[in-house]
Amino acid sequence: MIARDSYAICRPRGAERLSSMIEGFKRWRYRRQVRLYIAVLLYPDKERKVRHTLRDDVERWMNEGRPRGWSPQTVAVMTMAGSLIHVVRNDLTLLQRERYVEQLRDRAPQDVMAELDWLTRVKDGAGSDMEPFVFRFTFMNAMQASWLLRDQTIDIFTKGAFVTAVSWALTGVGLEEIYVKVSELADRIGTDPKAQR
Repeated sequence: MIARDSYAICRPRGAERLSSMIEGFKRWRYRRQVRLYIAVLLYPDKERKVRHTLRDDVERWMNEGRPRGWSPQTVAVMTMAGSLIHVVRNDLTLLQRERYVEQLRDRAPQDVMAELDWLTRVKDGAGSDMEPFVFRFTFMNAMQASWLLRDQTIDIFTKGAFVTAVSWALTGVGLEEIYVKVSELADRIGTDPKAQR
């Protein structure tokens, strides 16, 4: 009788421990997927940059997006949006920002279909006439076009938040205004039934 009562007491704790382990594994797998997709966006940079430079941003967006059903690709995109805002505001001069805006207008694809086409031509030298930041931003946009149209793992609000955040930072829009707009778009992520599969 005592043994049976002891088992009854211990069983819920064991179930809670198992549940906690399963949740921990799911979180670890999700984080690993997010890092993989960030590495894709950062190609050809090394994955260790993800682990160190972006670790806190990954956790922040994971904590916000995973409970809301965001795909790992969505978390990766939002993480990189914040990272590029930081680069624009802290590492680029006004002259660089102006030059990059001009290059994006004149050399970068201007819609998602053109971005998909550009992505298929990267190995053949597409973007070789761009400066590194412009190429990186264009490559990330093109990869998101693929995730949006082909894989349907992000939605238009995810891509919109990324483009808005970085382009507004380049053109000198205030940080608070950027965050307000990005937050508005982030709140709409997942409302498109065609995405987040």
